[in-house]
Amino acid sequence: MSQTQLCQVADVQTYLGDAAKNAGDVLELLINGASAFIENWCNRKFALTDYTEWRNGTGKERIYLANGPVVSVAAVSVDGYAVQPSPDTRSYGFVVGDNTLYLRPGAGPGAAPRVFTRGIQNVEIQYQAGFATIPPDII
Repeated sequence: MSQTQLCQVADVQTYLGDAAKNAGDVLELLINGASAFIENWCNRKFALTDYTEWRNGTGKERIYLANGPVVSVAAVSVDGYAVQPSPDTRSYGFVVGDNTLYLRPGAGPGAAPRVFTRGIQNVEIQYQAGFATIPPDII
């Protein structure tokens, strides 16, 4: 299944029955077109996708990510300073909740930022978001 397809040809053939047995190529084109239309209409990708966002620092401990659901965060930097994930519920570092990235306050190493410092495009976030399996209510 291509990354943009929200369902498979076999799913549509099963749904349509005998009438669709020999229409695999046509169904593939229709699925690709419909999937692209749905993603454009919803202004999002549904399949797992890697993202790199450059965000404006807010001066606060949280920043909202543009895509979800967030599966993992690979890297965060504020003003060029790499922030590590928080190893537990109390220690300094970043944590993710829903589509929000938080900087956990605490004694970070050296010049570690305590907030997403105010600035223009000074926060870089690399993360993965989307669905490994497209939920049935989207298909």
